[in-house]
Amino acid sequence: CLVINDTTNFYALLNDLKQHFFDPHLHEKNEYTDALLFCILNRLDQSFTNPKVSDRGNIYINSALSFIAEHLVKKISKRDLASHVGVSQQYLNRLFRQTFGMNATEYINQKKLELSLTYLYNTDYSIEQIATLSGFGSIQAYDKIFRKQYKNSPSKFRSENSHQVLRTSKLKETKYQSCNIFIDML
Repeated sequence: CLVINDTTNFYALLNDLKQHFFDPHLHEKNEYTDALLFCILNRLDQSFTNPKVSDRGNIYINSALSFIAEHLVKKISKRDLASHVGVSQQYLNRLFRQTFGMNATEYINQKKLELSLTYLYNTDYSIEQIATLSGFGSIQAYDKIFRKQYKNSPSKFRSENSHQVLRTSKLKETKYQSCNIFIDML
């Protein structure tokens, strides 16, 4: 087990691990471990506080992360998010940039893309269904954001990574039961 005394290095490693988890070129994918790793990373991401941000700033970030997690599959405007947290949109974006290296909208889109990858890898849902289930307002918005991040359309990405994709009619219940049990333990 890796021991990290410096929280800044931990935060960098957490981001690297998240990027590695969603690397489309990984060949060894295990559904159960993917689900657990996804839960762990999201839980750490939600509970981690950045030492570069003040205690008050961390409280705002944690409040924003909770709101995002609860409303991820809906449209989340910067105005609604800032209003929920009780700060200006500009201040909230500054906190997100200090904490995550991206603004609030980019963070929300990243979380929605991560959710969409779960559907792409583990279901045979149409791209339109995945866009809706992942909280994108339209298939066009999903396609645009997906292409910007992964340099490919969602359908082409799925077909090029079909060796990693387990196609089922819906996500395996055990995957999410394990995820919920694990989150409850944290």
